[in-house]
Amino acid sequence: MNIRRKKILTATNSSGIFDNVENITPEDYAGGYTEWEEVASKSVKDSDGFMTDYTLWFNPFTEMYVCTFGDKDIYYPENADYDAEFELYDEAMEWFDDYEGFEDVDECNNIEASKSSEKVTGDTWQSFLDNLELKTGLTVDSSYRRRYNQWIELYDDKGGQYDAEITRYFDGGYELMLYNISKIN
Repeated sequence: MNIRRKKILTATNSSGIFDNVENITPEDYAGGYTEWEEVASKSVKDSDGFMTDYTLWFNPFTEMYVCTFGDKDIYYPENADYDAEFELYDEAMEWFDDYEGFEDVDECNNIEASKSSEKVTGDTWQSFLDNLELKTGLTVDSSYRRRYNQWIELYDDKGGQYDAEITRYFDGGYELMLYNISKIN
């Protein structure tokens, strides 16, 4: 892959045009320069049920492929956590092609996650957990029963495992929008 890189040597002038541009070499990368190229991007569902970008990037100097989750115009590999890292193109593309985003939880007993604006609430942590189990038919993992945690794990009666994001309010109340439950296996 023959990729031409440019490095800006001077600031913009009043017309906004850059002057004095030269080719970048791998040695420049060692001095802190980095550039990622977008290989592929697709829209996937995030944990809130909204569509966002899932992007595969390549860095020709490190010869690494990485996948990032989130709006590709905002989350570049330099400022985002990698969802996955690869040295080989085929492995990277296989991962990227297979990735489908967060699954709907409609297999989960009473929940139709992508369509539901229903919520579970409680004035105390214990009342919230009781209401959650009653409304969804899921069981809260025992390690989350003692005190509030923003993310908890739930199980169905078939062994399915789910993550759920809980909101805690200043008045001490708790809330979970049912679309914030994501199946993890």
